[in-house]
Amino acid sequence: MTNVAPERSGPPVALTHGDDHAVLKIQVTVHAAQLPPSGAASFPYTNWYHVENMASRHGLQPWSEGHWRMLRRYADLMHHGRQNTFIIPLAHIFSRADKGAPELNRQRLRRWVRTFTAVSYTHLTLPTIYSV
Repeated sequence: MTNVAPERSGPPVALTHGDDHAVLKIQVTVHAAQLPPSGAASFPYTNWYHVENMASRHGLQPWSEGHWRMLRRYADLMHHGRQNTFIIPLAHIFSRADKGAPELNRQRLRRWVRTFTAVSYTHLTLPTIYSV
């Protein structure tokens, strides 16, 4: 840290720890910066999320129209934070009736993909494959 000229510093910051006291003059410089838009050429970035918790948190029935609208709002917000990769947990698109072969819920899969690609998500990640 360097000494800052009084005319360029903001208000002093006072620190106290036990009987020790210090007053610091700090200068903060904010530089204008602009990131390129997130897209297919960007580093794939995702945050894991739990769609049932999204529904529960907002008092929505999982997979209802209201839940899909809320999922879209989350997709918008995550994309605003530069997320460009979405995840589809396999347990949400496959079901198994009476321990039979897993069945793909194509309607849910298609809607999930449309929800995120409509917000310009360009990458998809699938979790570890395990028995559903």
